[in-house]
Amino acid sequence: MMRDILRIINSSMKLQMKQTFARSMYKYTILVFPLFTGLLLGFVYMDRPDSDFVSYAMIGTATMTMWSSIAFSSASDVNRERYMGALAQIFNTPQNFYYIMLGKVIGNTLMGSISMFLSFLFVSLVFGVPIVIANPIAFILIFLFSLISYVMISMVLSGFLAISRQGRILMNSMDYIVFLFTGSAFPIVIIPIYVRGLSYILSPTYAIHLLRLATTQSSITQEFIYFLYGLVTLTIIYLFISIWVYKLLDNKARKHATLEVV
Repeated sequence: MMRDILRIINSSMKLQMKQTFARSMYKYTILVFPLFTGLLLGFVYMDRPDSDFVSYAMIGTATMTMWSSIAFSSASDVNRERYMGALAQIFNTPQNFYYIMLGKVIGNTLMGSISMFLSFLFVSLVFGVPIVIANPIAFILIFLFSLISYVMISMVLSGFLAISRQGRILMNSMDYIVFLFTGSAFPIVIIPIYVRGLSYILSPTYAIHLLRLATTQSSITQEFIYFLYGLVTLTIIYLFISIWVYKLLDNKARKHATLEVV
């Protein structure tokens, strides 16, 4: 059973990566957009200490561009398949639709990670600030777990957008909500307190903060453990929500037969 699931995910992932990179817009998102974002944040933080520059200009750029590539691809995949007339065919294959979409999202996430490394190198070279990571092992582990968390939140988004007919509006609004409320470009403490709670229901908030802690602190602190618990907890919650959303999608599609209606 598990072998069949992994085969479905792997096949969907490989096909998605080939299709995604063939799109000019996606090439712009992961190759060009990080450069402009890096320049913007680099100029904003160029007079700040190196620790702030790395935390916001480098890590901020990396996470913003990675999120954009994931959100604009994973979240829009359902709409794209719907407009091409292929959504019903994919949904009605013998394979579970959830696993097919999971493969697509994983492929997009792996492709999106290119943005992170590209922006790190670009910002470092242009502004002459070395990439110094105090705890590289923690940084790598948090980065890998962040990818898992991004996959889960993307699955939640793709499921909701499959049900909704306002996919493009939700997709674009979610993109900027993450920029504003996760602290990728500025500390979340400057966000008004009455909306700051939104920051703590988004896993990128925890992932970004953990990456900054791993960059600036060589030891594992209580703060690091606290945010790690938050990231793990939210990722598990996203997993269960995504399963529930896709079950809801399956029931609605079989009951109303409007899955492919634009």
